Amino acid sequence: MLIFAPTGTSLLEMVEAFGMRWIVEQCLEEAKGEVGLDEYEVRSWHGWYRHITLSMLSLAFLAALRANEAEYALKKTMSRRAHCQSQKLPTLFKPKHLLIFQF
Repeated sequence: MLIFAPTGTSLLEMVEAFGMRWIVEQCLEEAKGEVGLDEYEVRSWHGWYRHITLSMLSLAFLAALRANEAEYALKKTMSRRAHCQSQKLPTLFKPKHLLIFQF
């Protein structure tokens, strides 16, 4: 494998850079499928730049919506659990506080 890196770059830094490549490729594939990053027919650099900018802005918006939805779902689940626990029947005693005397 051929790697272009400055002299003195550690193996860990090279592996981290290689790992970031996967994240970038995954993001681009998602953008192509969801927001039409690859569906442009422009004749100028300005038109291409506007299309790419709006596509990436749309992808960022969708990512923010997903993150908020996941956070909302987590909060809803936690409140549902707390609500279910509060509706349990009260117990007359708690076993860890029960004292047993033997004579």
